[in-house]
Amino acid sequence: MQVGEIRPATVDDFKQLLDIVFSHEGWESKPNKGGVKVWTKSIPSSPVKMIKLAVDFDDITALTLYDVLHDPDFRPIWDESMIEGLDVYKIDDFNDIGYYSLRCPRPLKNRDFVNQRSWGIFGDDHMIMNHTIDIEEMPVKKDFVRGVSYLTGYVVRRTDTGCSVHYITQNDPGGQVPKFILDKISCVIAPKVLEKIHKAALGYEEWKSKNKPNHRPWRGLGSDSKPLWPKSYQSCKASNSTPTLDTEKVTTNTDVAPSLASQNGRVESEPTVQYGSLDSLAPTL
Repeated sequence: MQVGEIRPATVDDFKQLLDIVFSHEGWESKPNKGGVKVWTKSIPSSPVKMIKLAVDFDDITALTLYDVLHDPDFRPIWDESMIEGLDVYKIDDFNDIGYYSLRCPRPLKNRDFVNQRSWGIFGDDHMIMNHTIDIEEMPVKKDFVRGVSYLTGYVVRRTDTGCSVHYITQNDPGGQVPKFILDKISCVIAPKVLEKIHKAALGYEEWKSKNKPNHRPWRGLGSDSKPLWPKSYQSCKASNSTPTLDTEKVTTNTDVAPSLASQNGRVESEPTVQYGSLDSLAPTL
């Protein structure tokens, strides 16, 4: 999916995420950070590199970690940088539109993002991904720089002993910070974020038992109060455009997700993804 495009994610979109996560061709391996494997990749016509992480956790289940990544009430416990997180619109049961803002160290301005998020559980793989969109209901705020997520995603894979977590991001926070500095910082910060999520996840089930235990709408448990997206998908599709940014234009990258090929060299077009429909498509490590 391109920056600016609003529509339900398809099977092909999730297959592309799996391909990026598990294919290492063209990626540059970086030194491990506390047991977290790190890779980077330059993307043609993009100002920032894509970063990929992988780590195994033997003391937490894939489903619990998936819930931690989703649960908006639990996020302030592990995400100390978050200023505000809002559910803006519901597209359908597996896609929504949200707003997120975060604190940045001085002298940098704080950043915010408006993203479409898509998710689902497919066999052993629990997947979440997002990309930036631009909607008139969420204009750029004063004293914030609007960032761009070309593609950010998690694949949390169930294992015999716990789970493996695979994280990729190509994220431009905008502003005037040199991109090579951002790339270096991201390779250090991203593994630390995974460590924070893991630590928080260890206490999640106990916390959840006391905080709306039956409310997990991302898994169809409990009601979802987000208003429905009122516009047609076709009218909101990107035409090589990006959201309005503060002080800096970011070029749309149409090569974020490489094309997939099945064993016979071709991928068939498939309908909008449904819960569990990728059971037979997930690759093996």
